[in-house]
Amino acid sequence: IQFRETELHTREETLEARENALKIKQDEVRQRERIASSQQGSVKSELAQREAQLAASQKKIRDKMNDEQRISLRFRQQLTEHESRIRAQEMQLNVRIRSLEDLERQILRDEMRQRDDEGHAIEELRRDIDHRRTVLSSVEESFQR
Repeated sequence: IQFRETELHTREETLEARENALKIKQDEVRQRERIASSQQGSVKSELAQREAQLAASQKKIRDKMNDEQRISLRFRQQLTEHESRIRAQEMQLNVRIRSLEDLERQILRDEMRQRDDEGHAIEELRRDIDHRRTVLSSVEESFQR
């Protein structure tokens, strides 16, 4: 009986340790979510800034064209190259945004899966402990008789 009580106590401690580990994992996931969210915000901000730079650059070029009424081939090439670079950067930023969004979704799926797995394991341990307590109680009753 004393061995069974010790075993039950050990299982309860194991259960508490797993619950604490789950809480730590949940805190880590929340931290990763905050990091991913802040990175996503900075990427979107950078994209908006690049788009504003592109718009400002295009307006400046159009104003100069109207003022001068002639554009050299070299100037057109520079404009095209600049726009190409900005579009390439914009595409890279969009890829980074999608990647961060995918990461955020994966983190949420992993967290949910982990909660489910650990919840099932904890419930199984609780059932086992309850069963052992029942068996222990019936053995004690038998001894007392």
